[in-house]
Amino acid sequence: RVLPKSAAALGRYAIFDVSEEAVTLRGDAGATLEERSKAVTEVICDLRAEGSVPMLDGWRDEAFAVRTSFFAPPSLVVERAAAGLFGAPAYGVFVNCYTEGADGRPASMWLARRAKSKPTWPGLLDCLAAGGMAAGEMPLGAIRKEAAEEAGVPPRLAGAIQPAGGVCYTGFDETGWALKRDVLYTFDLRCGDDFVPRAVDGEVEEFSLTPMDEVAR
Repeated sequence: RVLPKSAAALGRYAIFDVSEEAVTLRGDAGATLEERSKAVTEVICDLRAEGSVPMLDGWRDEAFAVRTSFFAPPSLVVERAAAGLFGAPAYGVFVNCYTEGADGRPASMWLARRAKSKPTWPGLLDCLAAGGMAAGEMPLGAIRKEAAEEAGVPPRLAGAIQPAGGVCYTGFDETGWALKRDVLYTFDLRCGDDFVPRAVDGEVEEFSLTPMDEVAR
């Protein structure tokens, strides 16, 4: 779903038809994925340059596939920060990292505190590593990459990351210009006492090993 503010912004450009029911990319915007993506990217860059769309302040230089479902072919590939303009579902990955107690049950979990410079939920607690999936990525490869980039997880330990499930939610984004339609693939990682994560790419302020009963509260 495209929200009214986003529909009004896109409706200023000739490549879009805007009605009460839908925002439609006109057929003459391009016959191929590359042509359509180029035409829409020009619009996004124009909106960013004029500073009229707050969500574009979080520009990431990451390619995002606009598609109806994860395995559907993309209709567009655009900048990730602009995805919400088009009401498209976004796909991401996150991994919970825990130590095991003598009884074989999770005893503690490594929590990250997000950097204050993050465009979403700055300064709040998070799992060990997480991130949005760029166009063409698959979940397991994406979370191994994020674990290395955000928490310094070495390749051998990253190889032990296991799929755990999924979480879906919908809500308004922080700017009020778009719906966040997120689908998150979840993973678990059991680590030993010798592993201590480290902030590598600046997206995490600090890590703390937290007892599970405290995490549960």
